[in-house]
Amino acid sequence: MGRAQIIHPQMSSLSQQEQEQICTRANCPLSSTKLCLLCNAVYQILCSNCNQHFIRITTRFIHDGVGEHLNSDNSSVKKHLSKCQNKVYKGIEIKTIVPEHNPANLRLLKVFYIWNYEPTINSREECSEFADLSF
Repeated sequence: MGRAQIIHPQMSSLSQQEQEQICTRANCPLSSTKLCLLCNAVYQILCSNCNQHFIRITTRFIHDGVGEHLNSDNSSVKKHLSKCQNKVYKGIEIKTIVPEHNPANLRLLKVFYIWNYEPTINSREECSEFADLSF
């Protein structure tokens, strides 16, 4: 995959994180969402066929993490989509749950949202990975 190019947005009162940025990466799975160049956030991948979801954090661009989940054979997202949408691909939906610039807070927020949303696509290891952080 090629490297994403950022078209610099016009200056406004919004922070750089909140300004619209356009991804020009070929075959970006999120290009229509305007979330691809968002980073430092807790995000959710939703299966459009069964509405099960996956929660993850990233300090990189969201499209990098989502692309890895869609292409890695070890990814619980790819495994789920292969079983659930093996005959008719209905796609995925990406939602940002909360932006956060502090990496330590991102980890805590991931625990909080996994605890509250109970994502069904996250592997058992991914859910228990942060169990020692929960109260």
